[in-house]
Amino acid sequence: MSFRIGILTDGKPGHENQSYALAEAIQRRLTCEITCVSYKDWKNLEQPSLIISAGHKTHLPLIRARHHFKAKVAVLMKPSLPASFFDFVIAPRHDFPKGAKAKNIFFTEGMLCRLPEELPKKSNQTMILIGGPSKHFSWNHQKIMAQVEMITTEEKGECLITNSRRTPSETTKALNKYPFLPWEITPREWLPEQLAKSKSVWVTRDSMSMIYEALSSGAEVGLLDGTILRKETRITQSTESLIQSGRVKSFSNRQDFQPKIEPFHEAAKIADEIIPFSSY
Repeated sequence: MSFRIGILTDGKPGHENQSYALAEAIQRRLTCEITCVSYKDWKNLEQPSLIISAGHKTHLPLIRARHHFKAKVAVLMKPSLPASFFDFVIAPRHDFPKGAKAKNIFFTEGMLCRLPEELPKKSNQTMILIGGPSKHFSWNHQKIMAQVEMITTEEKGECLITNSRRTPSETTKALNKYPFLPWEITPREWLPEQLAKSKSVWVTRDSMSMIYEALSSGAEVGLLDGTILRKETRITQSTESLIQSGRVKSFSNRQDFQPKIEPFHEAAKIADEIIPFSSY
């Protein structure tokens, strides 16, 4: 039987992209097929060897599929169910601040991203990734737009902006005065392709997935300033840790700081770690 990878999706682009990141990293190492279905339609998979999913809604269907197909399953991010229910739990290290002893838990530095392991030559493009309100950071439309204006004025070369499904309509409307492409009209491959060729990327602090996509691109990464609502959350602590470690710069110190440029290849690392434990 050929090696087949099934992906169960909850329809959220961020979750689906993380699943594809791992599946495609495995595909670069093994000859295999990748099929993606809604978590509600898990029975439509054709005898998978490995099933991958991300998002709370996919957890129970993933377990059912595991027993139905007798296949290995990998859940991305810390699950709401015990880790023993899955063959592989693949989660950012900050999801387990006290560590974990289970041998089926594999840690990553941030989220898995769909970027090539061999990055192309950088263009003179700067990208700005705009998120939205979160329980960790307040959303100040005027402050965000003032920073966007200064970046587009200061950066040399072209600027390209995109938003996310959480971006307020007021902010989305204001972005139309710039080179701007809304997330809902971009194909799945568009953002990884644009990030891979961008020399610098600015990201709002509310989305760890967008931050780690930028870090995986080999670009110089900066975070727009935002007001912290809750200081002791893993998200706020993670963003501050990235700044303190020199991996990213903040908007307020952008003139005096040069971040380290060391692309993350977490999907490739995890693929290498779990392939020996997968049946093929």
